[in-house]
Amino acid sequence: MGFSVSQVGPTNLVQQAWLTATFISGSEAGVNRMMDQAEKLLYSPDWELVVLEMDILGNNEVLPEWEHI
Repeated sequence: MGFSVSQVGPTNLVQQAWLTATFISGSEAGVNRMMDQAEKLLYSPDWELVVLEMDILGNNEVLPEWEHI
């Protein structure tokens, strides 16, 4: 699918995980296609998805200080 995933939340919780996925594309439409594919994967019946937040950062845009990992 072409994206990178990392666990970013607490690692001591057995039944919960916070994940971040990163996509890179030459266009916003390309990123949107990859996000749609990832969303389908996340809604798998193999686990329960509680919260899904998605955001697209543009050229030269940086995360606010409180979102830095």
